[in-house]
Amino acid sequence: MQIYGCLHSIHWCQINHVNYIHKPLTQEWENLFNFKENFRSDTELPNFFDFLHIKNSNYFYNLKYTSNEHQLEDTSNFISFGKNFRHKMIEYYRPNIEVSKSNHIIHVCIHIRRGDTLEKQHLQGGILRFVPDSFISRCFDAINLYIKQPCVIHLHSDSDLDLAAINTYNLNFKTMFKIDPLIAMQDMISCDVLFRSGVSAFSGVAAFYNTNTIISDMPSNFSHLYKFDNTYTFNEAPKILQTL
Repeated sequence: MQIYGCLHSIHWCQINHVNYIHKPLTQEWENLFNFKENFRSDTELPNFFDFLHIKNSNYFYNLKYTSNEHQLEDTSNFISFGKNFRHKMIEYYRPNIEVSKSNHIIHVCIHIRRGDTLEKQHLQGGILRFVPDSFISRCFDAINLYIKQPCVIHLHSDSDLDLAAINTYNLNFKTMFKIDPLIAMQDMISCDVLFRSGVSAFSGVAAFYNTNTIISDMPSNFSHLYKFDNTYTFNEAPKILQTL
């Protein structure tokens, strides 16, 4: 996701004392994350692209990420963000959807990445981003066992899912399949508990901005990816969820 590329680039520039030049996102995403308001953009610099070809130039443009297999094999492409950096980026974040919350109801989101990963199961990128039905079952099992307060569950996916084989324990849940990504992102950032899985940057960005509780299921060689001080594994989930 381009937003993760922006965060990665800004962080790299700061630790290497290089000026970050921002390539603006579409307006609705800029309004949400406010990179353009806080960093110089390429439209502000005359002859900007000349800067890119100057040897040892002190300017750096957005990193570009693809599903290139070699990038996924080299886990050094995925950095660990410092706490101060993360807090500063969160300060720039400006949600534009009002979220109604109750002190007595736990708001849970589950992100199930499907979409184009269904067509890319022969590629590592597709396999690592695809979230199986077994993950949905694990989430409902954990919620039913360990969250003792009333909760509302939002299931987010970029595909329509068949939940017939999933034991939902008659819990209060709502399917949010194929909704506006801006709404989905803000819902996952604001929720009390976010369940996410795999290397998908969409839920990874939501985890970056969510300051509540993240339960993240990751392949072992990517265990450091989207790992923040409020991120926990499924093995840690019982202890964490029972304290809510």
